Amino acid sequence: MSESLVTINQNQEQAIQVGGLGLRGVESLKPGPMILVQPTTEVEGVSPGLFLDKLSGETWKTIKFVPLSISFPRKKYPSAKFVKGERPICQSYDGLRPVTGNPDLVPQAPNCAVCPHSKWGKNKSDRPSCGEKGNLLLIEQDSTLPFYLQVTGKSVTPVKRLQTAIERSAVMTRARNGRIVNIFDYVVTATTKKDQGSPTYIIEFIKVELMKPEDAAAFGPLYAQIMERKDALDAERVADEGAGEVIEGEAAEQI
Repeated sequence: MSESLVTINQNQEQAIQVGGLGLRGVESLKPGPMILVQPTTEVEGVSPGLFLDKLSGETWKTIKFVPLSISFPRKKYPSAKFVKGERPICQSYDGLRPVTGNPDLVPQAPNCAVCPHSKWGKNKSDRPSCGEKGNLLLIEQDSTLPFYLQVTGKSVTPVKRLQTAIERSAVMTRARNGRIVNIFDYVVTATTKKDQGSPTYIIEFIKVELMKPEDAAAFGPLYAQIMERKDALDAERVADEGAGEVIEGEAAEQI
């Protein structure tokens, strides 16, 4: 993954900052759900292996985005296998600490690291009973719209590698020229590839580029505004899932 300097279009910067007359700016919009379409996805007319905006129906084979947050949420269900309509008994927004104060959820441990449900067994097939996901809060570069992209299964590892690549780049950039780099200073290009020996598709990050400081600055206020609302947005997203807004791959992960 490259780390070359890139620039953004001036019109994009203006679109990021304000909305038109009678419209809200992007900083006020609730991030929409984006999914990686799988063969099991129940969406008519959309081919597997594409990224899908579930609100507009727009699809991409390759996307460029500015990351705002990377996390690894978890959910523990009562049943070992997928049961449609079943609600989790414990979950974590960040993969570090369980949600507390929710009467429908019972924390299984003080934190995810020590929880027995997060552990792998002796065999590769002995997966944790609490499913881990890769969650990206991002700004799609062309539209400047915010999205939640959540992936499961073998796509989680590439997301972890992306997080590491950004962190390593930030450390090296500061060491080399003294620039303090933020997560929203990067533009990431992602595509999909078919999992070898499986009908499913995996996310693949093919480029990580560091923006010039003056271009990345346009995303700073947007980052601050969205992150200020992140806890509320996470809670809303979980409520949407409970109301039937199923995250693709969740069923497959439990099977």
